[in-house]
Order: sequence, then structure tokens, then C-alpha cells
Amino acid sequence: MIKELNKVMRRNLLLKMTASYIMVFFTIIFLLYMTFFLFIRDELEKDTHLIKNKYAEYVMQSIDFQLRAIDQSAINLIQNNETIKRLFEVNAFDPLLHVETYDSLNTLMVRHTLLDSVYVVRYADGKIISNRVSSHIAEYGDQLFINEMMVQAPKGWGSQRPFKEFVSSRSKDVVSLVRKYPLHTGELGVLVLNVDVLKLDSLIMELNKGTVSYLELYSTGMNRIIEKNHEESIVNHSISEVQSQYTGWVLRSGLRSQSTNEWLESIGSYWIVIGLVIVTAGALLLAALSIKHYHPVQTIVSRIQSYYTSTEQAHEQQIIGVGLLEKSFQEFIEVSEKYKAQANEVQQLSRLQFFRDVIEGTRQVKKTEWASAMHTYGMPGQFDQAYVQLIEIDQYSLFIKNYTVKDQELFRFVLHAAIVESAGSKPFLHAWAEWISPSRMAVIIRYTNTGVSNEPTKLLNEYRDWVDIHLPFPITVGIGDPSGEIEGLVASYTQAVEAASYKLVLGVGRTIAYRDLPIGEKNEMYEHLVRLRSAADLYKLGKEGWEPLLKQSFELFAQRWISIDELRNLLNYFIFYLYKELQKLPKEEAVACAEQLHEGLLNALNQEEQLEGILARWVMCLTATQELLKEHLHHIQHYELITNVRTYIEQNYADAEISLVTLSDIFGISPKYLSQVFKETYGEKFIDVLLALRMEHAKVLLKESSVSIQEISGMVGYTNAVSFSQSFKKYAGISPSYYRGNI
Repeated sequence: MIKELNKVMRRNLLLKMTASYIMVFFTIIFLLYMTFFLFIRDELEKDTHLIKNKYAEYVMQSIDFQLRAIDQSAINLIQNNETIKRLFEVNAFDPLLHVETYDSLNTLMVRHTLLDSVYVVRYADGKIISNRVSSHIAEYGDQLFINEMMVQAPKGWGSQRPFKEFVSSRSKDVVSLVRKYPLHTGELGVLVLNVDVLKLDSLIMELNKGTVSYLELYSTGMNRIIEKNHEESIVNHSISEVQSQYTGWVLRSGLRSQSTNEWLESIGSYWIVIGLVIVTAGALLLAALSIKHYHPVQTIVSRIQSYYTSTEQAHEQQIIGVGLLEKSFQEFIEVSEKYKAQANEVQQLSRLQFFRDVIEGTRQVKKTEWASAMHTYGMPGQFDQAYVQLIEIDQYSLFIKNYTVKDQELFRFVLHAAIVESAGSKPFLHAWAEWISPSRMAVIIRYTNTGVSNEPTKLLNEYRDWVDIHLPFPITVGIGDPSGEIEGLVASYTQAVEAASYKLVLGVGRTIAYRDLPIGEKNEMYEHLVRLRSAADLYKLGKEGWEPLLKQSFELFAQRWISIDELRNLLNYFIFYLYKELQKLPKEEAVACAEQLHEGLLNALNQEEQLEGILARWVMCLTATQELLKEHLHHIQHYELITNVRTYIEQNYADAEISLVTLSDIFGISPKYLSQVFKETYGEKFIDVLLALRMEHAKVLLKESSVSIQEISGMVGYTNAVSFSQSFKKYAGISPSYYRGNI
């Protein structure tokens, strides 16, 4: 009986001690873990603040870089572009000057993809010329902004505003920059540049592809530039706020909140104090229990182990405690992984930005900074010789159409990995490749000075062979000249881009080295212009021979390696000249045909990547439209006679005796009726057509030759230089001598 009683007492004591120690043990461990967890959370929050500040600064710098580049281009255009200077300083209407202005503005648009539109306001006559249209202030869709600007021109980049180019068109949101001409006074006019808010939003979204952070951009006055929150269902917690010194805009950034994050936010620092108090109390209780049960403790220790494993209640407590700790630790891992992913995202963006700084020359990179960056990115820091090559996916519109987004990303990865791994297999070479746009990858090839002069060429040949065999689409590779300095990579990149642009002339799927280009050669631009203009004149008059002339021009473009800028200027001139001439036709149906042809020619020029493709589509459009023009114009009385008269004028404009009277004698029609029919057919008076032919030819002679003005007057049909000078000044707004010396 006594043995059984002692056995029961020992069992109760074991249960009591086990329960006491287990409660104290789990309480202390849990609170210690909470204290440690809060400490780690505070440290991670500090790191997050630091990372987000750097990230927000990088994004704001990227936005500032784009806007500064637009601003600098505008200043350069105003200060250095002769076409813009002539536009503001010469008030007379000059079609050729307008064409050159369109080209200058469109070149600015192509260079800066954030731009939605650019237009020039000339105060003298209220004339407005944009990259799309020529108009007057009273007829322009942005009239309200122009009127406000003329009262007080805004400084720097303004806030978001509605913009529309035509009164009847829908408005879109833009932010605008106004630059005066001249820059200091602005007395002659202004240049207005409009950045599309949607494109600015796309830039921010491109920089912020991660899922754990958000960005919001505000203009001066804290007006949000991007009005729509892309994920309104998620409450965002702002961590950092950066203000641009250039624009005054504010960028807010932070984390998108999750349930775990909200739970962590609800825990304050006072819990640490409570935890410490409880831990102290638990320690004192543990000491008291240890003293109280000191004697039987050794016996109880072994029994606790067996009781802990055998007792169902203790087993359940173990499961609950471990489950709670495991759950908390799992949440801690999830938050840590998110912070780690964000840090990796920032590092990748930093690496790409540093790469762009090196090849684009946005800032000077010294060798010490280069070595430090290479160490950070896990690449060798040695720099002996290097050059830049540009790898471009040809026929990119077909590439997008034929492959899914996932396949496109896979192909880009393959192109990147192939060049890096090929260089990595060679001991003296290293390739650093980055995708700088969806269709372009720039590569810095580094190699040592000794013993490997032909290794870069072998590497490129192996890479091309591999791509041609394994990938189903062509690529063009442009190669810049090598340099022994980091600063020289800027010129090498520029050369690689220029070399790759010659694929329009040479064809796709090629490797083009800058050193092989005919740098410095003089192209016969005037001959090309005359040939294209003759083709347009033959086409307008419905005569044969325009197609062979056009094909001959394209063949000469390819043979003489004409640059991409000159080529586009020539083809745009042909489009504009032909469009202008067809607009003079009398029938409304013929004018509609001209509009349709103009659109078709421009689409072919902008969409095709090879000369053969542009020529084929142009011939098809021109042939189809010519048949329609013949149908609309064949019934006009004396149309064939008038076209013969026009041809005679163009061939004999240098004859000082040419007049309506001489033409009427030659073609057997009265001067009055000839003048009437000529005006009805071409929309211009006979004297205006003759004057334009003479003055345009005189401009060419003044600019391209050293012949005296007296001789030029005789070559264009004037008997004395005084009459010629008066007519030239009336036509061009300036004297012949001033035109020769300043234009």
C-alpha cells in the first residue's frame, strides 16, 4: 500500500515539475525568439529603407536622364540647327524650308521615344510647324496652351496637361517643355516639346518590374503625373521619397503590403519591454522551482524524458509549440526572400545603368570605378583592349508576330548566353553583354594586348556560325573600332550603331565593321535629288520612265553605301515632293489618291528594313495609284496638251524669251485660254511655276558652284543680274549673295 502511494506521489511530482518547466521553457524560448525576430525585422527595415532610397534615386536619375537628353537636344536644335534659325528669322513661306523643319523635328522624335509631339511657334506670323502638320495658332488644337505661354512662358517641365493637335481630335495627357528662340529673349518664337504621360508611365513600369515594390511620380505641387493606380486593391506603404533637382518632381516608393507585413507592423517596440519583464520573471520562477525541487531533480530528469515522449498531453503540447515556431520562422523566411529579391532587382538595374554609362558616355567612368564595379558584378577588372559590337534582331516586327513573349525571352537569353559562354571558353577574352532594348544587345569584348589579336574575329565568326545554324531568324552585327581606354568605348559603341544601320542598304543577316564603311566619302546628293525629282515629275504627268529612274536610284544607293540618314532624307524628299505636286491636280478624286499614295509610301519606308522591300512596295503603290489618276484626269479637256506645255517649261526655263505668248504660238492655243487651263490643271499660275523652276535651280548653283551671280542670272533665264536679284529676294526672302554666304 505504501509503495503504491509513493509511486503515485512521485508520479504527481513528476507531472508537476514537468508542467512547470515546460511552461517556463516554452515561454522563455518564445519570447526570446520574438525579441530576436523583432531585432532582425528592424535591421531588415533599415536595409530596406537604404535600398529603396538608392532605388528611388536611380529611377529618378533615369527619368531625369531622359528628360535632360530631350532638353539638351532641344537646346542644340535651337542653337546649332540652321533650318530652325532660318524658320524663325525668315518670315516668307518656303516649302523646302518646311520640309527641312519637318525632317529636323522628326529626327528629334525618333531619337527620343518619350516624345509625343514637337512643334515650333513663330510669333511674327503666328505660324506653327509640328512634326506632323503646318498650321496657324488660331487653327491649332493646342491654341489655349500657346496663348497662356505667350503671356508667360513656363519654366522647365510643367505639370500634366491635356494636348491635342487638331481641334476635332481627342486630347491626350502630356507634360511639356518650352524653349524660347532666341534662348535668352524668346522674341521670335518658341519650341514646344510634349512628352506622352503614357510613355513615361511605361518607362516607370519597365524600371519597376518587381512584384514587391511600387513607384508613384508627382509633379510640382504634388500633382500625380500617373493618375491611375495599377493595383488599387493593394494598400501601399511609402518607404522613401526623392525629389529631382532638375524637374522638381517627387518620386515615392515603398513595398506593397502583405498579411505578414501588416502583422509585423502591428507589433510595437513595447512588446520587447514586456518580453524582457516576462523573461526575467520566468528566470526567477525557474530558479525558485530549481531550488525547491533540487533534491529529486536528478530522478525527475529521466522521468521527464520518458513522460515527455509517452504522455499524450505532453506530445500534443510539443506539436503545438513546434508548429507555432515553424509557422513564424516560415513567415520570416518569406519576408527575407522578398527583401533579397528586391536587392537583386536593384543590383541588376544598377549593372545595366553602369553598362549604359560606359558605352553611351552619360558620365565619365574612371579605371578605379571600373575595377570596383567589375568586382561587385563578379567579372574580371583588367582592361587592356576592348571594342563594342551591337547585335540586332532583324525584321523585329516579324519576330514579335511569329513568336510568343515567352519564346522571345528564351531567344534573347540564348543570344546572350551564346556570346558570353563563347568568350568565356577563351582564356584571353571576356564578353559583357546587356540587352539595351527589346531588339538590340550591346556587347563589350575585352582582350589582352599580346598574342590574341585575331581571337575577337574568331569569336565573332564562331558566334555567327552558331546563330545561323541554331536560330530561325537573322541578326545583324555592327562592330566598332577597338580602344585601349574606357572612355573610348563611347566612340566604339557609336560606330557599332552606325555600322549596323547600313543593313538597310546592304541587307539583313550581315556582319558590318565600322572600319569597312566609306567614311568621309562625298555622295552625289544633288544627282540623287534630281533623279528622284525627275521620276516624280514623270509620274505626275502620267509618262513612262518613272519606274526605271526610281529603280536606278535604289541601285545607286546600294552601290555607293549611302548613309542611313542621307537615304531617309532623300526618300522623304521624294514622298513630299510627289505629294505636293499631286495636290495641285484639279479633281478632288485625284487629291484623295494623292493622300492615299502619300500614306502608303510613308508606311513602306517606316516598316521595311531593306531597300528591296521599300522599292517593291513603292512600285506597287505607285502603279496602282497611277491607274486611278489616269481614270480621274483623262476627261479634262486639253490635259495632254497642258502636260506637254509643263514639260516644255521644265526643259526650257532658262530661255529668257519664254512666255505665254511664245507658248501659245508653239502649241497653237490662245495665251488667255492657255493661262486659264494651266491654272485649272495644276493649281498654279504659269508665271509662278516658271519662277519656282528658275529660283530652285539658282539656289543649287549658288550653293554648289562658284559661278558669279551675273552668270547664274543668265543661266536661269534673266537678261540682267538686277532683275534676277529682285526676283530671288522676292521668292526666297533674302538676296542671292546673302544666300550664298550664309545658307
